[in-house]
Amino acid sequence: MAVEKSAGAVIYRVTEDGSLMYLLLQPAPGKPWGFPKGKLDAGENERQAAVREISEEAGLPAVQLDPHFRHAVHYTYRRGRQLIKKDVTYFLARAHTADVRISWEHVAFRWATLDDALTLVAYDNARDTLHAADAFLHGGTQAHEA
Repeated sequence: MAVEKSAGAVIYRVTEDGSLMYLLLQPAPGKPWGFPKGKLDAGENERQAAVREISEEAGLPAVQLDPHFRHAVHYTYRRGRQLIKKDVTYFLARAHTADVRISWEHVAFRWATLDDALTLVAYDNARDTLHAADAFLHGGTQAHEA
């Protein structure tokens, strides 16, 4: 079985009234919403890949990842006849602007409340990642691997 490693981030911003909003991207009409993420390039570590993906996919070049949040998910999927084991590490990044410039890889973006985001994402591991990020932001607890 082939193994694929990716990294990405849950991006959030704080509104004027102190509410948290989470950035979701949609790859194509009707496809599930998710977070910026992508495969690690040669010689790249997870953090470098996450920052690059945030810049490429959301047009947010100056984000800093929270050094205390790391949430890993693992799943398998099929590419043709090949079974792929996918390991994705998510970080947490605060955006200081609501201005997003999506890449050609996506058709839409949305800043959503936690409740709205949980209804927009289709996969349990995405919901788990959102819950972990939100709990971390509200309580400062260390994120864990799923």
